[in-house]
Amino acid sequence: MITVIATWINHPEVLKEHKDMWVKVFNDRVRYVAYIDAKNHSDFSNFGDASVREQLVKVCIDNDIDYVIVPQNYHMMRRSVFGDNCIFEADQNPSGRDSLVCQYAWNKEVLEGGCERIILVQSDIFPYRRMSWSDFTHGSQFYFKMQTRKNGFLKLDYAWEGLCAFDMGTWSDHMKRLVDFEYGLQKAVYTDTGGGLWKIMEALTDDKKYNWTGLDSLQWSSQDSVPELPFWVTEHLRKDPRNSVEADGTISYYSEIQDDRCFHLRAGGNWDNAGKEVHDKRYSNFLKLLKDAIVDGSVFLS
Repeated sequence: MITVIATWINHPEVLKEHKDMWVKVFNDRVRYVAYIDAKNHSDFSNFGDASVREQLVKVCIDNDIDYVIVPQNYHMMRRSVFGDNCIFEADQNPSGRDSLVCQYAWNKEVLEGGCERIILVQSDIFPYRRMSWSDFTHGSQFYFKMQTRKNGFLKLDYAWEGLCAFDMGTWSDHMKRLVDFEYGLQKAVYTDTGGGLWKIMEALTDDKKYNWTGLDSLQWSSQDSVPELPFWVTEHLRKDPRNSVEADGTISYYSEIQDDRCFHLRAGGNWDNAGKEVHDKRYSNFLKLLKDAIVDGSVFLS
């Protein structure tokens, strides 16, 4: 069985669709579990609405979706989750919170639960191409997007936690415990969420890991050739209010295409504090396109 771990802090209106798509995209049994880390007080991450956590839980209960509420006190006692890998004892910034949720889910699902095939995915990433497990992972044991950070002449490669997968059927307990999502100073280089994943990357030989690539935010445009995409993706790309439009009409796309299989709406966590109005417009338009596609069956490419 494949276990999809999805991390949630807001936008309950798309949780059901996110779950449905990740469950149906594979020709295999899939267990989807939402790890809910919405704050219990109002701030930019929930657009000033402290009830978002309860809304996320209600969607899960109403639609029979497995969920885990991340205990909020763990953000102030992070060593209880990270153990000796802990860099910050207490942390409330977006990178720190995201790191902790990923590690908490890893500990619970893998170290305690024994899951062997895991996908870790953010709540604003949606698959659009039907796949087998081996297609998705490219036959690797660790599927990830490489991140690189520098400090003078020092350089460190690690993995982005937003979309990654692990196939651990042959892994020892020691290998599983090498997986570390902590951020901050790693090998004298400052990293973002997932910085500690350099450890598992170094432990695996090149034939056991796959570094996927994609079309990054505002780095591709309407003048570029693009892969085949379903209608709900192309229409969102065309109308996204966060696109950058040049004087000649060229559109630089804000959203991303990941490994020609997933659409990344991007910035769903509102880490850049874009504001509720922008999010409401983007998500409302996107959800309508997605629901229309679900009705007519054109969600996935074969």
